[in-house]
Amino acid sequence: MASAKATVNFTAQYGLTIGYDYLSGDDYVPVTYGGAFGLPLQEVEGGFSPIYGSRTKFYGIMDYFYESAYINGFTPGLQNAFVGAHFTPDAKFACHATYHYLATATELNSLDRTLGHSIELQANYKFSKDISLVAGYTHMIGTETMDRLTSLRMP
Repeated sequence: MASAKATVNFTAQYGLTIGYDYLSGDDYVPVTYGGAFGLPLQEVEGGFSPIYGSRTKFYGIMDYFYESAYINGFTPGLQNAFVGAHFTPDAKFACHATYHYLATATELNSLDRTLGHSIELQANYKFSKDISLVAGYTHMIGTETMDRLTSLRMP
């Protein structure tokens, strides 16, 4: 796993964040003629999988990528490139907007690596030190690759 993130605050109210996350995947996953996935051919699984913790903190608001194991233990890994902006007009109110480009770390023979694109909007209002209201909206636009991989998820 590798992760890099940089935030620049242009003023006290405006800022920009860019980053990239990489979780390794299995080295080779054959895709047979007709598009069905075969068995992983490596002797050692190369997919990164954390034991504890929530990936929600790292890969967007949605918990979509928490489960990484697919059929027969195949793990395609994950690449998450993101850019976000925040606006904080005063100490009580803040707005955030983030775009995520999501792709597999593993090269797939007959499919593009792109899993999809996600746009997140979030607003926070702090009533007091202990009470806050958070509202958010996330829109995920998946690709054929995401459809095919998620249909292989283990029950």
